[in-house]
Amino acid sequence: MDLRNVLKNLPPFLQVTEEQIAISRQIQERAKQAMYGRVKANQEEARLIRGITTERFVRAQLEILAVHPARKGKAELIRRHQARLADAYADQGRYAEAAKTHPVKKRAREYAAIQKAIDRPDDESCGCPELKEVKDPATGATLQIPQQNKIEDVFSPKHGRMMPLVRCSCGDLNAKALPLVLARREALNATAHTLPVRDADVMK
Repeated sequence: MDLRNVLKNLPPFLQVTEEQIAISRQIQERAKQAMYGRVKANQEEARLIRGITTERFVRAQLEILAVHPARKGKAELIRRHQARLADAYADQGRYAEAAKTHPVKKRAREYAAIQKAIDRPDDESCGCPELKEVKDPATGATLQIPQQNKIEDVFSPKHGRMMPLVRCSCGDLNAKALPLVLARREALNATAHTLPVRDADVMK
């Protein structure tokens, strides 16, 4: 069997461009430095290493399945491997590839939204006020609480590090540094050993 013809005829989700290869090499080099440069990788580097190792394993499995004779359960197995490959891309900050690869449309849309959020200018705003007024149900007092909340931390190749994924109550999404009020709340929560810090405490 001519391996070159096999690779040329792989499914679209297994084919990569020269640009994707270059980005992958940069990420792999950073992960390699983390693996051999210190005793323990930090959270960001551990995520990159996990993404790279998972991608290599899953791609090998998919390449085997691509040329393997049809068998019962093959299609479902390919779907599961596609999902794992997409998640491995996401661990490396390659959300556009993850969106194109994931077989579940809802998850693919989520990855596409994260990529769009990373690509946006950090200072681009939806125009909503930073704070909104609500009534405290316990005291009846008027409180000001943030319109935005951090959804998760994502690896952003644009920033070269993990970045907070921030969502406004209007649905606007951006990968950027936390607004001051959210940064204060996160710092207080990090040091709290009992209940999570309330917005009212942050605004004091």
